[in-house]
This record gives sequence, C-alpha cells and structure tokens, in this order.
Amino acid sequence: MVGANSKRTLKELRTFIKTKYAPYINKKTLNEKLVYLPNYYPRDFKYKPFNKDKDYVDVSCFGAIRPLKNHMLQAMAALKFAEKIDKKLHFHINTGRIEQKGDAILNNLQSFFGHIYNNGHRLINHGWAPREEFLKICGNVDIGMQVSFSETFNIVAADMLSQGVPLIGSNEIPWINPLFSSDATDSNKIANKLYWTYQFPKVNFLINKYLLLIYTHFAKKVWLDFFKYKMYI
Repeated sequence: MVGANSKRTLKELRTFIKTKYAPYINKKTLNEKLVYLPNYYPRDFKYKPFNKDKDYVDVSCFGAIRPLKNHMLQAMAALKFAEKIDKKLHFHINTGRIEQKGDAILNNLQSFFGHIYNNGHRLINHGWAPREEFLKICGNVDIGMQVSFSETFNIVAADMLSQGVPLIGSNEIPWINPLFSSDATDSNKIANKLYWTYQFPKVNFLINKYLLLIYTHFAKKVWLDFFKYKMYI
C-alpha cells in the first residue's frame, strides 16, 4: 500500500500503475493499494509582533536548494520589495541540503548578493538544523517565502506560521489563502504580495492560520477513517 499526501499525486500514481499493469489490475484494487493520506500538522500557533523599526527586513526562503524551489526569482522579488519600503534586505536560506544539481542555484545566489553587498543587502546562510532549533530560526525572520513551482503540503510554510511569521507562497500549497499566494514566474507579483503582507502582517497570519487549522482538522479525519478501515480488513 502507498499513501500519497496530495490528491494530484494520488491521481498521477493511479494513472501510472493502471497503465503499467493493465489489464491485470482493477479499479477496486487500485483504490485499496493507493490511498490519500494528507499531512497532519498538530502544533500550537503564536503571533509574533512585527518590528518595522529596523533599517532592514528579514525575509526567508528556507528549504532544500533545488530548481523547483525557485530561490533566485524569490530573491529578486524580495529585493524589489525591500527597495520599495526603503530597507536593506536580509535574505535567509538553508545551505545544508542541495539537491537535483542545486549547486548552480546557490552559486547564483551568492554571486547575486555579492554584487549588491555594498548596498547593505545580505544573503544569510543557515545550516540544516534539528527541528526545534529550526523553529527558533523561523521565529527570527519577518516574512517567510515559499513561492515554489511544485508542492504537496509545504511543512516549511507551516513551520513559519507556527512561529507567528506571516508568509506568502504559490498556489501549489493547498491551504494557503489566494490573497497571499503568487504566480511563481513573476517577480513583480511576488514583490507586491510581500508588500501587502508587510502592511498587514497580522491579517496574513490569522487568515493562513485559520486555513491551515481547517486543513489539519480535515487531515485528522482522513487518517482516523483510514485506521478504522484498516481494522476491518
């Protein structure tokens, strides 16, 4: 049995298996062997007051460095946003996991910020940390970014929110509000979402928290139904 944490992935897996093993597998068996089991995220949430008095803004784009995470475009959008509010940008990333030939992305980020270093903008690297340490790091930034090309749940976005940090993402994240999600290919649109999040951080936090709680409640029900089903077969 295989559990997929997104309905899209489930559909794609079923199509693949059905095609590969046709006509030897029927729909009932397919549905029993490939099931939908969404991420369950049971954490407390705390709102962190937003500090606008600094001369810089801390924006994070945490997670493994790989092409579909879209780091470079998000860095460009964050720079546009920082200049719009007349602040220096501190752009936070993880460098502990570089996947799918993401070395070039990290090199590009370092080169990009190297050219604007004298303007006060900084690339801040964080190592891959144990979970509780990572959550503390999340709580030290102002806005989290996860405007990536492909997601199923995005635990980094949920972690940011659990620490009271407002965030923007892409419409790939199933629980994020459309007001705070952006086209992953347009840096101007991403910068605009950052700007409005900066203006209304608590609104962002409360709306996204509410939607994540709804998603978590739904996920819990799916898992409980699954365990009940397993007891009777």
